Amino acid sequence: MPSQILSKLDCDSQANVCRDRGTDISTLLRLVRHDLDGIVLKAIHKSRSMRYSSAGSIADDVLAVLDHRRPLARSPGIARQFKIWSQRNSKTVRGVLNTFLIVAAIAAKGVYWRSWRLADQ
Repeated sequence: MPSQILSKLDCDSQANVCRDRGTDISTLLRLVRHDLDGIVLKAIHKSRSMRYSSAGSIADDVLAVLDHRRPLARSPGIARQFKIWSQRNSKTVRGVLNTFLIVAAIAAKGVYWRSWRLADQ
């Protein structure tokens, strides 16, 4: 990934890259991490239908980044990453949800029991 390559450069090399582009390292890393990493991920995606349809599409996204516009390809957001994680770890998600439901049921029963007991007094 471009952002990993950039972050692994030594300080002098990072300073040279930033100076050439007229920006600081944090801004450059943020731009590369979101936009260019998204382009690379879309270009090498496992599913053929999720990849770019042509070289021109890749060029359009690269030009969009250079023109400070949002490219069509972006790194997956937190919601998408959670969806992917939960699909891969469905047993864990089910276990956590079941535990939550059991705790909620016990708490509801305790509240009901306490209100019933107070009403008896």
